[in-house]
Amino acid sequence: MGRKGISRSIKNKIKKLLFEGHTSKEVASELGISVATINNYRLRFKSQGEQFPNTRGRRPKNKNAKNSEMISASKSEEERVVKGVKYSEFTYIIDGTKIIFNSRPKTLLISKKRMLVEF
Repeated sequence: MGRKGISRSIKNKIKKLLFEGHTSKEVASELGISVATINNYRLRFKSQGEQFPNTRGRRPKNKNAKNSEMISASKSEEERVVKGVKYSEFTYIIDGTKIIFNSRPKTLLISKKRMLVEF
């Protein structure tokens, strides 16, 4: 007695959902298959050369915002014209403190004790 096979359409759905960045648990619940089966197919696809996005770790609540531990809320870019001169403002909100730059920083590194900004 052999194993029960999964149809090609189900395999394609598994691959599609994994490529979209869904976790194995989400794919399993959507298709009614065990998480172990999804992980086995993920490994099989990887051995065939497929690359899936990394879904390990904490997922951000808002998919559009880049959240980290230190930078929260928003990063916005505003342009305004004052007497024919165009000004750009880059606003970052870090732990409730609003920081505005006149030009876009090349590098912005933030730790608990210091902040490094390179232009």
